[in-house]
Amino acid sequence: MDEAPAALDLQGWENASFPLGNGYMGVSFFGGVEKELWQVTDPTIYANSWEKRRKRHRIGLSSAVELYFETEHEHESVSDYSRQLDIMRGLGTTTYVADGVTFTREQLTSYPANVFSARISADKNGMVSFRLRARHSYPEPRRTVQADIEGDVIVLTGMTEVLKTKYQARIAVEVDEGDIKVSQSGNEGIVEVTGANAATVCLTIGTNYQNKPEVYLTSTHFYGYSDSAATPPEFEDKGKKLEGNPLPVEAIKERLTQARAKGWESIKQEHLADFQPIMERCSIDLGGVLPEIPIAEVRGNYKSDKIENPAHARYLEELFFQYGRYLMAASSRPGTLPAGLQGTWSWKESAPWTGGYWLNINFQMNYWPTFSTNLTEMIGPYLDQLQAMYPRHQYLAKLYAKDELGKEVDDVWTVGHSNHAYDAAEITSKGGIGGGPFTLLPLWDWYLFTGDTEILEEIWPLLYKSSRFLVQVMQEQEDGKILAVPSYSPENKSPEGVKVAKGTAYDQQMVYEGHLMTLTAARILGKDEPLLDTMRDHLPRLDPVMIGSDPLGAYLMEFREEKAYHGGSHRHISQLVGLVPGTIISQKPEWIQAAQTTLNLRGDKSRGWALAHRLNSWARTHDGDRSLVLLDNLLSDRVYDNLWGKHAPFQIDANFGGTSGIAEMLLQSHVLQDLPDEGPLGFEDFNFLIHILPAIPKEWSEGSFTGMKARGGFEVGANWESGKAKRVTVKSLKGNAARLQIGDQVQEIKIAKGEVGIFDF
Repeated sequence: MDEAPAALDLQGWENASFPLGNGYMGVSFFGGVEKELWQVTDPTIYANSWEKRRKRHRIGLSSAVELYFETEHEHESVSDYSRQLDIMRGLGTTTYVADGVTFTREQLTSYPANVFSARISADKNGMVSFRLRARHSYPEPRRTVQADIEGDVIVLTGMTEVLKTKYQARIAVEVDEGDIKVSQSGNEGIVEVTGANAATVCLTIGTNYQNKPEVYLTSTHFYGYSDSAATPPEFEDKGKKLEGNPLPVEAIKERLTQARAKGWESIKQEHLADFQPIMERCSIDLGGVLPEIPIAEVRGNYKSDKIENPAHARYLEELFFQYGRYLMAASSRPGTLPAGLQGTWSWKESAPWTGGYWLNINFQMNYWPTFSTNLTEMIGPYLDQLQAMYPRHQYLAKLYAKDELGKEVDDVWTVGHSNHAYDAAEITSKGGIGGGPFTLLPLWDWYLFTGDTEILEEIWPLLYKSSRFLVQVMQEQEDGKILAVPSYSPENKSPEGVKVAKGTAYDQQMVYEGHLMTLTAARILGKDEPLLDTMRDHLPRLDPVMIGSDPLGAYLMEFREEKAYHGGSHRHISQLVGLVPGTIISQKPEWIQAAQTTLNLRGDKSRGWALAHRLNSWARTHDGDRSLVLLDNLLSDRVYDNLWGKHAPFQIDANFGGTSGIAEMLLQSHVLQDLPDEGPLGFEDFNFLIHILPAIPKEWSEGSFTGMKARGGFEVGANWESGKAKRVTVKSLKGNAARLQIGDQVQEIKIAKGEVGIFDF
């Protein structure tokens, strides 16, 4: 809840606007009285903008259209103002009283209908009057635009300059009684409503973008460089990416026609029936109490509330957990593009770092909470994106082997760092050859959480060809180790001050995880490839965990060349990717202890996503109090007033990583490393550990959770008192056996498929 609108500028958008989304579009609303803004982002519209500071062009996710809703009411003269975002229902509401009349605006983005819709009403008939201006975002000079009127429908049609993305938005207003006039002024469409009882705004939008390999195969990597403000020559051929793709005008028309025929109430009920069950699948209760103050004040008071009003602090932590789930359900739905660096929201001409899919941790972190917090279907777009980029990444993997090592290799795959909806990137020092396995870990989890062999078959080419690439580019050393040469640790430099190194922890740990995934998947699927024997030989010689010595204790080295701890308080903790999201560091107690020392040396202050990685890492080491310190730092310093993650600027991975970290504090699940040595494997052959409250802090002394997922095909709930579990419920979705750990107690459980086991302590 907020008692004031967000400012109608970029700072207001980033800090205080409230997001709605359905994956196909993101809509931000500001809650203004005399002027409201519904700012619409289509995740397939990228544009270029000029960066004065760096003197270069930048391609990135761009705002599409803006709807300005204007009334004669002034905020200073209204009372009982409220702006709310109900994340459990995906519904935004603005209400206020003016001249004795209560005005209400409800707004939503429907996934089933693929529309944005808003309902404007008053508690007295004939009092709804407003002006709606529909306009293009950033119309000049880097996109061509026009506005037309077709009957009573505003049609905004445009095309971006560089990528030649064609788009069309259609806007219509229905009124209950009253008068309506639709007109055009330049590149704007205008609707004027007077004396209505209520009105409904509907918007649909679409582009000629198709997420298929041709988009990436016609490209060369570009972030956008130039020494001139004019469009640089290297951008001129980018329009070929969508060549031949028609703008789906009839489909856009039909969506709007159907939405108008349904009417507001049907659209709303259809939306709630879709969205609300997703959010209600999973819940946590840490003892929070809803404060009767704006959320910005709740966030601002968080540090003091932890001492003076803990129930308010607990509420913010609960809200942040569910907000991450909300943002995922609003930005990554089946059939849409996946959530990028800014999810599906951008009011900028070109989003920072393209707003795309950066694969040295950011894109992966976005999807860490999908399984544990019961959002399994939301990961579909992640796989779709990798498959669309697959041929281009195959080519770039082959090119890397030739350019770096002089080797001709075929049928291999890897990923580079800075990908987005129009480009697949090559390996650079911001990533490394470990990027492929790092990117596949969320997809491997898809199998471990569900036991779905069809998914495993679908990702098998990625697993196998990733390992095929790694075997080709790894090099045997004189001491028998198999190392990545050259090797990188994302965005950091070696002790000698260069980015190129040999066998970094990042690369070695991810190669280990990748080979382990591929070898295990091969046994499950019955694959028999000669390469598998080479991988079995390489696995024990990868030396993925390197221990160094520091006055604070043994720590995990990032670079093989280190003579002492290196890296200061660097935002990346790439030497710990084998802890989270990987598994290898958890295999030995001394490695876990060394990981804690490393986290101490790296420090508890950093960027938003980096704090989230530290939070997940401390939780994985089972230190609840320290995990809460990182969550404290994240909520206090690295989120905006609307709880969007702050890099700065806005970057959504902190939200998703924060939700994942809270989940890790309450429930962890692992595959125990005691599989049969050889022979076929089935899902029932795995030994799964379900660990309840593995990192519970003292401040969370009482609480409960429901609907969280565990590897092995389990849905888990628990309640606890004085930091100790009292009752645990485990629903078995596959009928597997598991080990249930509560504190130091471990017991074997076996629950029939579809049945629920109840365990009291």
